[in-house]
Order: sequence, then C-alpha cells, then structure tokens
Amino acid sequence: MTTRPALGPCVSFKLDEDTHLKLVNAKERSGRSKAGEVVLRVKDHLYAIQIFIQL
Repeated sequence: MTTRPALGPCVSFKLDEDTHLKLVNAKERSGRSKAGEVVLRVKDHLYAIQIFIQL
C-alpha cells in the first residue's frame, strides 16, 4: 500500500450499500482509487451546480 500526501482537508461520510457499490464499480472502470473517484465526482458535481445556478 502506498501513501500519498492529502490533497487538502479530509471529509468523512457514510454511504449506503448501493451507493458504495456504484462507487466501487466506477473506480474499477476508471482505474482511480476510491478517494480519487470521490474527489473527481464531488468537484464535477459542484462545478456543474455552479454553472446551473448562474444560468
């Protein structure tokens, strides 16, 4: 197991089993870590919401 420095503040949360399974499947398809997949998806979601709100 390799460790990397954190990207920034740490956030912890719980997922229901279905959402966790979707996250695991997504990270396996992309080749990213679970943390990397979460970071990418949260950033993408927040960016999309910001654009939507500005319309």
